[in-house]
Amino acid sequence: MLTNFFDALQSEEGFNSFIQTSMIIVGGLIITHHILPFQYGKSYTRGKSILHFEVPDKIAVILVHMSGPSIFLYLFYKYDENLLSTPSILYLIHYTHRVVIYPWFRSRHSRPWPLESILFFSSTNFVAGLILAHSIISKLQTRTIILQVLLSLIFLACAFLAGYHDYYLCSLRQVGESGYRIPSWICFNWVSCPHYTFELIEWFFFGFFIKMNERILFWLIEFLNLSIRASSSTAAYHKLFLSKYPKRKNLILPIFYSPVSM
Repeated sequence: MLTNFFDALQSEEGFNSFIQTSMIIVGGLIITHHILPFQYGKSYTRGKSILHFEVPDKIAVILVHMSGPSIFLYLFYKYDENLLSTPSILYLIHYTHRVVIYPWFRSRHSRPWPLESILFFSSTNFVAGLILAHSIISKLQTRTIILQVLLSLIFLACAFLAGYHDYYLCSLRQVGESGYRIPSWICFNWVSCPHYTFELIEWFFFGFFIKMNERILFWLIEFLNLSIRASSSTAAYHKLFLSKYPKRKNLILPIFYSPVSM
């Protein structure tokens, strides 16, 4: 059944229908998210999973991030395609770090993930990996070498900055601590979640490697994923620290916001 689905996407009509349907669904999810905030991470209350199942943080992070590269690699294997293209390498670098390295630096005191959040983020990452693989295999956007190098450098720089802020958060808990602290290092004075800011920029520039329709859907998916995570983290900070947490911070983008004194 899954093979038939992938084969159907090989036709221009089938893939365009998939893109259009996915855009409508993702657009609806973005609107829904603003009406009904998503419980995830710091904002999640233990024992409140809608599906009555929780997954330890490290395992959850691995599961969520492996769905995209898994389908990506499967499609390249299925259609016997060469992985040695610039976007393929960049994409796999990002997710190799996310799946293999980063989870093990997260605190053992991090809250578990409700199963529904794992299913949600795994699904969106799965679709992102699928459309990216299809775009690269069938009709990769042609870019000059200079532009590819420029996009790659921006991508890697943003990935580094996103990771740097991630590891800063991981380092906030001292040995024996199980609570949370207010992050107050450089970019955290501008936005609540600079690690998501840089990842959003990272994927924005990455999108220029692929065609327009796929690019728009890819951007929407990444915006949905990161905005949910940012709003969830910010809501949790406000709940945990009340008036101590700066109210003027934006979630992801520092546009029209000045630095906040901590």
